[in-house]
Amino acid sequence: MAELRRYLDTAPQVEAQYAQLNRDYDVTKAQYTALLGNLQKARIGEQAVSAGSVRFEIVQPPMALYGPVWPRRKLFLAGVLLGALAAGAGLAYGLNYLFPVVSSGDAVGRSLGVPILGRVTVAFPERERRAFRRDLLRISLATACLFVAFGVALVLNQSGYRLSLTALKALVSA
Repeated sequence: MAELRRYLDTAPQVEAQYAQLNRDYDVTKAQYTALLGNLQKARIGEQAVSAGSVRFEIVQPPMALYGPVWPRRKLFLAGVLLGALAAGAGLAYGLNYLFPVVSSGDAVGRSLGVPILGRVTVAFPERERRAFRRDLLRISLATACLFVAFGVALVLNQSGYRLSLTALKALVSA
């Protein structure tokens, strides 16, 4: 009974060893098959060279480019910028179409179809001008920041850095 229990305890170890041996055998067999194929190719090459029928010469060694062939990064970044600007303009136009804003008294008269009898002008025109200038400054600063970020992305791209989330996380954590 004790001997059967000992066999029962060693069975998983033997199965694991058997599976490992099968994996090792498969890897070794694949390597052997590849080497045998290379040997056959070498023998055929030697026969061709000795017969003089085929002559191999390396005219120019192969070279690999350091940068990607496609997409062209600068063009891609410019396309992303233009796409973002177009999407923003489209969103603004769509929101204006869905929720129209009336900007003048004449527009109110045209949309309602009734004549306008009077208008109330701005009570504090200087405050309105300051608010307009402040809004114009904010939009100008946001646009300038967008183009500065685009320029930074181009400079980083030119110097070999690739912008990705993992690179940004590594940059922030460093």
